[in-house]
Amino acid sequence: MRFCLIILVVLLIGLANARPQSSELSHQLRRLLKTYERQLVNREESSSHNNYDSMRSYVRKSSNTPPVTSYQVLPILDDFTALTSQYTQLGSQGYTDAGSVYSSDYSTGGNVFVQIQKSSTLYDYHFIPRVTAVQDFLGILNKEGASGYRILITKYTTSGPYYILVRNKARPNAAYQCQTPPKSSNADDFVQQVKTQGANGYKLYGFGPQNTILYCKDTSLSSTFEYVTTPFANFSADFEPQVNELGAKGYRYSRIIYFAPVFVPLYYKDSSLPDVKYSYKVIQQADAWEDFPQQLNEQGQEGFLYLGTTQFYYEEYSVQIYMDLNKCQCVDSETDYSY
Repeated sequence: MRFCLIILVVLLIGLANARPQSSELSHQLRRLLKTYERQLVNREESSSHNNYDSMRSYVRKSSNTPPVTSYQVLPILDDFTALTSQYTQLGSQGYTDAGSVYSSDYSTGGNVFVQIQKSSTLYDYHFIPRVTAVQDFLGILNKEGASGYRILITKYTTSGPYYILVRNKARPNAAYQCQTPPKSSNADDFVQQVKTQGANGYKLYGFGPQNTILYCKDTSLSSTFEYVTTPFANFSADFEPQVNELGAKGYRYSRIIYFAPVFVPLYYKDSSLPDVKYSYKVIQQADAWEDFPQQLNEQGQEGFLYLGTTQFYYEEYSVQIYMDLNKCQCVDSETDYSY
């Protein structure tokens, strides 16, 4: 009996985070504002998670072995030399930034780096001083994007704030082009803007300078993106079936955006991946900060890819979102956490 192994390579545009702004916030939402400013508004961007979105390429699994993901949670560095050394070293080992996470009392935090162990992808990073003018910002992104670099996050150092841009060495033909339309005044207009940009092949990255929204597309690809949103669920127990229902229809979780006074969960479907389905796990962050790295790697050993932590959004405080790489039968070769 003969067995034939087929490797299918597919391209998927990934995800990121944004944080809130409001004048009359409860104590909980004030903490959310602080998280936004330090974690994701930093991503002009994104954030990324995501978190975080930039093209992702997918490679079919060739066995029943879970596509293990490995995580490191490292101190948040403010020394520029140490920061560049950290990213350069981790990129040469196949790790990319998955965002910053903090303890429940906000006293401790760290940067999460993820490596897909079945992927041979390595990453190069560029570090560029932050600018305040929109045209200067776009000039940097489009110049770097022509060489395959996309914005990942903004980091604040003792030498000043820097953009960190990343290039997936496995995708030499990638080229990114970005736009920064004005930020919408309300959630409904924002969702319509995202849908229009997605239909033109632009993916949401997050906030840009001077009250703008950042969208980028990989011009080497012809993908378009169908964005949808759902009512916000106050509890993770309600959110998990919601995100899995959309995943079964081919929608990938992107992020949650805050437009006072509402939260807007966003999902997108990549036109180049009509048959891909997604499955998610939603769990509470470990109570003790020192248990968080172990929690991440336990999920990674089971083949779950960390998409980010929705701190302060849910009643349980910190809720982690994971994508099951076993269910979608794919190995992520370009993690994008810009949200």
